[in-house]
Amino acid sequence: MTIQDDSPRGRIRLSRARGTEELGHLWIYAGHVEEARGDLASGDVVDVMAPNGRFYARGFYNPASKIRVRVLTFDDEPITEQFWRGRLAQAIRLRRHIVVGTTAYRLVYGESDRLPGLIVDRYDDVLVMQTLSSGMDRRKELLADLLCQESGAARVYVRNDAKSRMLEGLAVEKGFLRGGGETMVDVQEGPARFQVDIERGQKTGWFCDQRENRLATARFAAGSEVLEVFAHTGAFGIHAALAGAKSVEGLDVSEDALALARNHAVLNKVADRCVYRSADAFEEMRKLERAGRRYD
Repeated sequence: MTIQDDSPRGRIRLSRARGTEELGHLWIYAGHVEEARGDLASGDVVDVMAPNGRFYARGFYNPASKIRVRVLTFDDEPITEQFWRGRLAQAIRLRRHIVVGTTAYRLVYGESDRLPGLIVDRYDDVLVMQTLSSGMDRRKELLADLLCQESGAARVYVRNDAKSRMLEGLAVEKGFLRGGGETMVDVQEGPARFQVDIERGQKTGWFCDQRENRLATARFAAGSEVLEVFAHTGAFGIHAALAGAKSVEGLDVSEDALALARNHAVLNKVADRCVYRSADAFEEMRKLERAGRRYD
């Protein structure tokens, strides 16, 4: 485990004209900063002072970003290993309370968990991590160790290929940070089984945020003819088929995504009712409308 000294390296003072301290926002933009003091580097911890000189917050500094400071805490508390462990443990406890019926879900959601710039999705025994701020990126080794300890996961895969990293002055990268092995991971979502490509799939490999929508729409699918536009790997359609849809037709421009969708249909024993075609969704919908094709 990498331990580093995270005592504040300097301080910034907020502009009197902006009144940022009244808002309690976790981002402090460059235009809100009156001055910066100290020998500061990107990713350093800094103290943020109100215009009257009083302590306001503590956070990550980045002189290369329009978001000059990402606030970690509004309390005058040390940023230590225990600080990070506590924040991660709190996020993990919350998911254990609210996530049911799936092995694919968001474990850490950045600012919502008071961990600005850190995204972690869990797929079975693998954690897929994105460090989207320079502060989190500098501490990814420590965070990976703590995540494994607190969550019980065996592997951590970094998907730092988001374009937003460039706005922070960070390079793109991906690969295993802890553990190794296959990058195609089997997951369960309600009654359905899927395979998540954590190396090449969109975002961290899967659209975890659409889980409730997939399960909700499936309730209306029994006996219906379903058109799944922008099908990606077919999750909405698979749930519909498992719920009793008469047929599912999926459209997507990506052949790689459609190959996984067909795999999912076989995996869930609904391939006899699922058909997938490579097509531009907008053009294809116009063709279907002209042909008088209707779906439920």
